[in-house]
Amino acid sequence: MNIPKRAIPFAEGLAAPWKGLGWLMSTPSAWPLAIVPVVVFTALVAGGGWLGVHFVESFLASRLTNAEGWAMLWQVVRVLGWLAALGVAVLVALALAQPISGPALEALAQKHARSLNAPPMPDTGVAAGMLRSLRITLFGLLLTIPVVVGLTIVELVAPPLAIVTVPLKFLASALMLAWDLLDYPLSLQAAGVRARIAWIRANFSAVLGFGVSIALIGFIPCAGLLFLPAGVAGATQLVVGRSELRPLG
Repeated sequence: MNIPKRAIPFAEGLAAPWKGLGWLMSTPSAWPLAIVPVVVFTALVAGGGWLGVHFVESFLASRLTNAEGWAMLWQVVRVLGWLAALGVAVLVALALAQPISGPALEALAQKHARSLNAPPMPDTGVAAGMLRSLRITLFGLLLTIPVVVGLTIVELVAPPLAIVTVPLKFLASALMLAWDLLDYPLSLQAAGVRARIAWIRANFSAVLGFGVSIALIGFIPCAGLLFLPAGVAGATQLVVGRSELRPLG
């Protein structure tokens, strides 16, 4: 694995997702890979919503038949059940769309790396890549969740400190998002946890800028999922897009 001779600046990290979006829009051959998360999300919502509504209908079938004077109330319960089923399906789809789309997103990172004339990346296999990606994600969550929970407790105990804890929680979440998206190009280089930490330490300003940019985009409803391929492309730009590199050792 390589790291830049000079640290990548904050502004470059901040702009990376938008550069990734620009590359995607100018590369039609990447569009089939980029659309995979949305297709997976749509399929999961459709399938989960159908199963949820079917469960609600099965549960209420006998009650609707024997409702008599309570027919209107049960119809209201029925509609609320449909909405709840759809809501659960959306939440589950949001949680699963990215990991299920992992192979397509890794292929997208590989494609962008080739467009940047990066050296060939080693093929570590789907199973090994998934296990490493899972380990990396869990490691990031183990670091981030205690920080966010701790800051939330401080915020509840001393509400005036929210002026400090809220920005800190935002920054912690931004770093987690950066860690998550950088996983795709770093996994293609077979980088373990130590190598990733070394790369992030060497380019912390850029990683923070990248995470802040992605986190701000996430405030727009559904934008996080739609922007996910651009984020992966932007992460690849940060990891392999520099011409001045030295071995990580």
